[in-house]
Amino acid sequence: MLAEAPVQAGGGYVLEFLYHNSGWLYITPAPDAAPITGSFNKEPDKPDQLRFFYEDADYTYAVSYYSEEGKSLTLLTVDLTAKYQALYPTAGITKVERLEYTTHPF
Repeated sequence: MLAEAPVQAGGGYVLEFLYHNSGWLYITPAPDAAPITGSFNKEPDKPDQLRFFYEDADYTYAVSYYSEEGKSLTLLTVDLTAKYQALYPTAGITKVERLEYTTHPF
């Protein structure tokens, strides 16, 4: 699951707001990797969610915050339960989440 994460150590996301709730998404998967361009949006009634669209991906992230060394940083959580239940229907999977911890304020 970690190998499938869009951003590995040293990579990152850049959100360029074109409107108050949407814009361009730039993903750098790893430090030396070519960037991937997509888009993102935020629903007005769901301020703690971001939806990312790039290549064939469509992920809804829960946005929360944590503190580390006095900095307020962002944690992006995506629910992958349905994907893994479909891949392994007899495994009895009840919850799969990928947690992406940022190292810079969002």
